[in-house]
Parts: sequence; structure tokens; C-alpha cells
Amino acid sequence: MNKEAEEWKKKRKRDFKIIFLRLPLVVLLLVFLFTSVPLFIDSLGLCAICYFWVEVGEDLKENNVLSKELFIILLIIGGIYFVISLISAFFSSAYLCIMVGIGTYGYTLFKIYKLITVGIKQYNLRADYSLLVGGLGLIVGIGLYFYNITFFGVIVAILFSIYVLFDDVIRFKVEREHYKREL
Repeated sequence: MNKEAEEWKKKRKRDFKIIFLRLPLVVLLLVFLFTSVPLFIDSLGLCAICYFWVEVGEDLKENNVLSKELFIILLIIGGIYFVISLISAFFSSAYLCIMVGIGTYGYTLFKIYKLITVGIKQYNLRADYSLLVGGLGLIVGIGLYFYNITFFGVIVAILFSIYVLFDDVIRFKVEREHYKREL
């Protein structure tokens, strides 16, 4: 078998495992939705935080910059962040929403960095810059939360809206100019 076929099979197996693991989670979320809305919100927030860290890891892996050491660092930082978020969920769903908002800063800045690097400049991601940008996003999110809670929420919404718009424009540009690459 050629290399492309083997990679396709690996990706297909991984996608099947993700779908298989996602199905019980969706059923559990539906049960929470109809039984306890605060528990549903908490579960949804924790799933979003897990998604942020998995997506960053996958993006780094796709660009061949995810070394074993970086994977361990991401796993430790993500685990600590998840545990802090879980503990905050026990106190109030509002605290978990704040943790999701702070995580959104780091995730969105990382994704904007990825779009600029891979989409516009057509370079590969660098692990050190990726961690720096994501960490800077987390620090900015924490700082804005302590500065002004309302300002924090407005900036999260604006930043995420800019990312979505920026992502659509870059994807349109790539498809329009018939590049032989994926984003």
C-alpha cells in the first residue's frame, strides 16, 4: 500500500473512534438537558474546554511540530486547566463559564496565529510561537476578567467573531485561488 492510503486509513480509524466516543457523550448531554439545566451547562462547558486542548494538539500534530515533550506539556497544562474548571463548576456554573471564556481567548488567538501562518504566509507552525500565543491569550483573558467582567465578555464575543470572519475570508481566498493545500 502506498503512504497516502495508509494515512487515510489511520485518519479514518481515528475519526471512527472519535465518533464512537462522542455518541455516549451526546446521549449523556441530552439526559442532562432534560433533567438538570445547570448540569447540562457545566457538562457543555467542560466539553468545550476539552475540545480546545484537543484541537490545539491536533493542529500542532498536523503541522508535524508536536513532539513528545510538547505533548506532555500540553497534557499537563490542559489537565490542570480542566481540573480547575471542574472544581469551579462545583461552586457555580458562572465560574465555569468564566473558565470557558478565558480558554476561548487562548484558543482563538492560537487559531488566528494558525490562519496567518498557514493560510496567508504559507509557513509551517512553530511550536514555541504556538504555545506563546495560546499562553498569551490565557493571560490576556485572565487580566481582562479581573479588570472588568463586562468588558471581558464583550471582548470574548468580538474576538471570536473576528476569528470566524477571518477564517471564512482566508478559506474563501484559498479556494478561490485554487491552492493545492488545506486549512
